[in-house]
Amino acid sequence: MKTRVAPEDLAGAAVLLDRGASAMEDAFARGRPATTTAVTAAAGVRAAALGPLDGGFETAYRRGQAVAAIERDVAVLAGMVAAESLALHGVGTSLRQAARVYAAVEDGVRAGLSGLDRFLYDHPEVAEWGARGILPVAGPLVGLADGWGFLNERTDRVVALKPLAAREGRAPAGLADLVAEDVEVSKTPGLVRVTELIRPDGSRAWLVSISGTQDWGLAPGSDPFDATADANVIRQHSAAAAIGVNLALLDAQGRAGVDTSADPVLTSGHSLGGMVALTLASEPGFRHGRTITGALTSGSPTGGFDIPDSTRVVSLEKLRDPVPRLDGTPARQEPNWRTIVADPAPGPGGRSAVAEHDGAGYAALARGLESGAVPSSTDVDWHATIEPFVGQPGTRAIVHDYVLTREWQNPRS
Repeated sequence: MKTRVAPEDLAGAAVLLDRGASAMEDAFARGRPATTTAVTAAAGVRAAALGPLDGGFETAYRRGQAVAAIERDVAVLAGMVAAESLALHGVGTSLRQAARVYAAVEDGVRAGLSGLDRFLYDHPEVAEWGARGILPVAGPLVGLADGWGFLNERTDRVVALKPLAAREGRAPAGLADLVAEDVEVSKTPGLVRVTELIRPDGSRAWLVSISGTQDWGLAPGSDPFDATADANVIRQHSAAAAIGVNLALLDAQGRAGVDTSADPVLTSGHSLGGMVALTLASEPGFRHGRTITGALTSGSPTGGFDIPDSTRVVSLEKLRDPVPRLDGTPARQEPNWRTIVADPAPGPGGRSAVAEHDGAGYAALARGLESGAVPSSTDVDWHATIEPFVGQPGTRAIVHDYVLTREWQNPRS
């Protein structure tokens, strides 16, 4: 469960507690006449039970005891109210102090992160240099985190697949539509989308749109598209997200009821989704019985993957986005791998490394590349990679959506 407490929430709670304490004090103060009456009445009842006042010492003494007992009860009640009131005021004061401290820390962290954000925007190469030093020791570091239950794809968890109802969709027209689909998928926790493209001649192609990181918690949760997947996939280890995507494509192709082994498949994703796309494209088990002709990534650190020559890769990178540099390698340019590096003007987020990594910004970059409005520092041909999946009039698109979740299993079963 993710929890965030804002300073204004603490301050509001302090005000409510103070009001509660004041209300208790006022109620007790207003109740004192009634309390006095009740004390007098109770003393009278006790006195009546003792019989007529005969002037005897014993009777007077017992009456005095009765009145004293009731007065003690009232004094205890008054003390309890006062104590509760003081306690509430004290908690309220403590909350106010906590709110001030919390706000100061939050402002400091925000200012520090803002400064780091601007620095990485101006010096994105720092991320690449840092990655070169960190990646060699990433395995031991993640192993250490495993011991604490963090970033650990545990063997007592399996990925469960929930298919949603298939529906008619719109066939992608070009590069921008493919990237935009990846961004759209990332809006729903655990979602992976398999789009079955049926051309006018009856042949098929398959587009697999994979979500980016949706949960930044260090402990693996129910959503497999999380920081645990990032830590494992960048080291080219198996992850529940990749297993789930494989199962989704297997299910969707099985529903077609025809032989799909020769159908072209494109795996595509933004950030983590791009890493999963290349994990699958490089995995012999995923490729078995399928024709993986292409992979498309945007804003993904993918330089370390070993892709067979039969698969074409197109990688979109922004010059000032530090995330693609976390693989510690320069942008790859190979016969079957085209990396497009562009430096578009700052978007609505201004000069911000975080804004540069935004998925919607990559969709806008793809539109600019298609129209020629955004120049690329690497003039490469990317059209052949996506050609089997876009721009054919009369193509039907059947959308198969799946929600993936990590679930517990009995390791002995």
